[in-house]
Amino acid sequence: MGVRSAQLRPLSSTSASSPTRSESLFIVSLLLCSLQPSIKVNAFVVGRPITHRTALSIPASTGIGSRCVSTTFNRYETDLKVSSEDKVNGEESLATPATSAQSPLALLGGPTRVAQLQRLVDPVQKLLDKSTDGWAMSAANLSPASEKTITGRVFLATNLGYAVTGLILTWSGDFWFGLLTDLAAIASFNYHYQQLLDSRPDIDSVQTPEMRLALLLDYIVAAVSILTGAVYLWQTAGQSVVPAETIEIAALSVACLAACWVWEKGQPYIVFHSAWHLFSAYAGYLIGSMHQTTGLS
Repeated sequence: MGVRSAQLRPLSSTSASSPTRSESLFIVSLLLCSLQPSIKVNAFVVGRPITHRTALSIPASTGIGSRCVSTTFNRYETDLKVSSEDKVNGEESLATPATSAQSPLALLGGPTRVAQLQRLVDPVQKLLDKSTDGWAMSAANLSPASEKTITGRVFLATNLGYAVTGLILTWSGDFWFGLLTDLAAIASFNYHYQQLLDSRPDIDSVQTPEMRLALLLDYIVAAVSILTGAVYLWQTAGQSVVPAETIEIAALSVACLAACWVWEKGQPYIVFHSAWHLFSAYAGYLIGSMHQTTGLS
């Protein structure tokens, strides 16, 4: 975290001497700013009056990203200003959870909006934590797979099954179930991308705030989609015989999902959960098509 170059450029002549107490305090303030770049530091220089204006520029990287810290001090006050990327709506982002720029949750409007959503759903998350001893709101650690590995990308690609099924159902005239299935594709991709993003070799399960929010959104969309499919099955069964293939594929998809809860880590989880995506998408297609064939959609 060293500074490659730092130059003091006096705008008026001054004697070159060893640093005074005031100048030492200024340097300490600068170091604090570099260690905590999200904090706006106001350092008041005490000591002899500074009768000239000095500009301090740090053109090189300080090890804290691409931020540029520009500092000016005049007489008794020094205002160390951090670039606007560390502020949201004019306020320092000290209480805002960090949201990776790679995270799909960034599409919701940035760290502040994500923090607002997290506070909104916090009671629901706490209820699920309490009722399941934390299991429901944690995710399998998929390390060494990540969002950048071939395994991780193939896993994410299995969500295309939902997207294709949703489009087919929509084109066939079932806008509600088609829309739900497409939303399931988005929510599932968002959750599993965050899961892969946050997986590390040194943890048992993923429990980051971003992942928990993505998981809860996936739960909600999946629950509504599954409920709709169940209602479709019940309505169709009252009109005609449900094909055996539909029952078998639906049962197979549930079995794959249950296997994920037994082998809840790494490669086995990825295999079984990928199968759940594909089989449940196919089951949704069969149920939706059957519902349309009976004239109920």
